[in-house]
Amino acid sequence: FSSEIYNLLISEINEFINNKIEILYQQRQISDHSVYLTAVDREWNDFYNYLTTVRNIFLYLDRTYAVQTPGVLSLWDHSISTYQNALDRYPDILMKLVVGILANIDSIRRGFTINVDLINRLIIMLISLNIYKDVFERTFLESSRQFYLLEGQQLVNKPDSSIDSFISYTDRRVDEANYLADKVIHSQTKQSLIQIIEQNLFAPNITNLLDKDLSNLLTNTSTNYLPILSKLYILTDRVNLLDATRSCWGNYLKSICVSLVVNGVSSSSANSSVKSVIEELIVLYEKMDEVLKQSFQSNESFKQTLKNTIESSINHTSIQLSVPMVDSKTDSKIDSKTDSKIVKQITTTSSSKIAELMARHVDKKLRGEKGMTENDIDCHLDKVMHLFKLLDGKDVFEAFYKKLLAKRLLLSKSASYELEKNMLLKLKSECGSGFTSKLEGMFQDIDLSRDIMNSYSNFLSTSQTNQSTNQ
Repeated sequence: FSSEIYNLLISEINEFINNKIEILYQQRQISDHSVYLTAVDREWNDFYNYLTTVRNIFLYLDRTYAVQTPGVLSLWDHSISTYQNALDRYPDILMKLVVGILANIDSIRRGFTINVDLINRLIIMLISLNIYKDVFERTFLESSRQFYLLEGQQLVNKPDSSIDSFISYTDRRVDEANYLADKVIHSQTKQSLIQIIEQNLFAPNITNLLDKDLSNLLTNTSTNYLPILSKLYILTDRVNLLDATRSCWGNYLKSICVSLVVNGVSSSSANSSVKSVIEELIVLYEKMDEVLKQSFQSNESFKQTLKNTIESSINHTSIQLSVPMVDSKTDSKIDSKTDSKIVKQITTTSSSKIAELMARHVDKKLRGEKGMTENDIDCHLDKVMHLFKLLDGKDVFEAFYKKLLAKRLLLSKSASYELEKNMLLKLKSECGSGFTSKLEGMFQDIDLSRDIMNSYSNFLSTSQTNQSTNQ
């Protein structure tokens, strides 16, 4: 008796489902996506309510007969399977359904308002029928891939495209993907959709945009570039483009450093009032070190790029120098006809000249500078030492430093004896006692000279006192 009732129910359910599917098939010519999607939602809702009512009424039969009899499906499982098979017979229904859902999602992406609840109910329908992944998700992800690939190309080809705007736009698309996964489609699609955004909107375009706009970003004083570069680092890390980012950053650093060195060397001889190349390099190093720590998470490869780029720039940049020539006829450096110096241009590497300029820069600071306290000067000298560590021409630095130190000591031009000693300790810590032994000897000579002079002054004072007493 149970089997007869079950079979009668199955026949009724099958007929109900076929009627519903037939209605949807007849409405497939409807051109308005919203109207057709509403029709599908209505027919599914009727089926779902019908099935729920039948199952509730015949729950006892379902549990005692269908579930416990081998080869017999529960009322729910049979109905879902029948609905699936009916849709398979009319593929146009599912095709039109998917196209309609994709059109609504495209409207969301373009900023239009849609009936989110309707789309979400249809997604739940596909999930209930166990066809969400095969029928919808694959098509949705592929259409998303094409959409973001084209959109990325259009964005970077705009004349006003920038790293800042591109990253912000990518962030908005990721936020939108989170919204779609939470409110419209299935949450299990979220990570795949975000990955598609990163791989197709962001990854193919960011390297070209870095080449085009990184310099503008880092030199624009009105832009807070640190959070932008931090987002850039995170995104490029997710799409395995950190090496490309580091390479672009390194190229930018090299162009700036080489320009500073070449222009700085030229300015040092042409105009003493021009800001020192050493100061410029210190400012650049501090700025990029801040980027490294706050935006690039102190990544070791980025840290090495910063060090190598500055080291190469201050040591191996080709520069032109004007050097005096001796006139072989007159054995003079002055042209007797024009009363001007005889010079020639030579091309050399920057190491020796930077070493000289660094020594002169330190000399200037140790003589004292208006507006700087002793502590300020000492802190600045610590920054100079960051560059000194990268300098190849330390022997040239030593020669100039020794000469300039002698002048400061003999002419009493040092701002502070303590600062002089601190600088000596910094050099000793970096290069060892052999590097500073002669410099330390100069201090010992000055101390000895001072002691002798003090002794002599005391002797004269004592002698004058004794003479006065005797008289």
